[in-house]
Amino acid sequence: MLGPTYDLLGYKRLIVDYHFSAFVPGTLAQANAGDYVAAAADLGADAVLVYAKDHWGHCYYATPTYPRHPNVPQDLFGQVLAGLRQRGMTGYAYFSVGWDEHAVRSQPEWAMRDAEGAPIRRGAPDDDHITGRWTYLCSNSPYRDYALNQIHEIVAGYDFPALFLDILFLNPARQVCHCAHCQALWARAHAAALPTTFTPAYIQFAVEALGRFHRDARAVIAAAGKTIQTTHNLGLPYDDDDYVAFEINPLGRNYFRGSALAKIMRAE
Repeated sequence: MLGPTYDLLGYKRLIVDYHFSAFVPGTLAQANAGDYVAAAADLGADAVLVYAKDHWGHCYYATPTYPRHPNVPQDLFGQVLAGLRQRGMTGYAYFSVGWDEHAVRSQPEWAMRDAEGAPIRRGAPDDDHITGRWTYLCSNSPYRDYALNQIHEIVAGYDFPALFLDILFLNPARQVCHCAHCQALWARAHAAALPTTFTPAYIQFAVEALGRFHRDARAVIAAAGKTIQTTHNLGLPYDDDDYVAFEINPLGRNYFRGSALAKIMRAE
């Protein structure tokens, strides 16, 4: 992970990647901020990316409005941030933008949709019973305001130096979003119909939409009177990013790849 200074964001960043549904009884029932922080310290991390909201749409911060994991009623996000500070480590926020199953299942009109009207989901082979089939939400839909309001709660209620916006990229399936919101927005700027495949014009249209969300998130931070650096995951220009980080699960093969990629992309 690279930032403007290692003093601000640390060099060795740890992400404890958890996107747990509530379908299995007891999941996360023993979540404990003290154990979490102690484990991060034992691993020698300088910084920890702490979950504010996961792919299910579970919020782990103290919110009176949005879905919480039923087995995590405590302010796990805030407790972990406080524990990290006591240990001399930096904690900053992880927020899932493009996947939020609570939101899309309650408001299906917020989903990205293909030319036939079917929701666009992360693909996985039929025999893959592990990989999540997350549904992509469209940032041109009212989900935009829903997510920005959550970001407002987080940045207004907590102090941390950086925010990582996950799933803020072109969907890897390369499926054009044909939801009603995208069709209307496209029609205002183009005489031709919305394409059914990725074209240069559509890529520009989609990248601009994702960039608008990122800039809107930065505006929410500024309106809250906070100085919080932001970045997105990958695959888009870094024009609006303050730092570059690469999420990586090395699986024992290459523990240097993430750091090398971050350095290369920052130089680029």
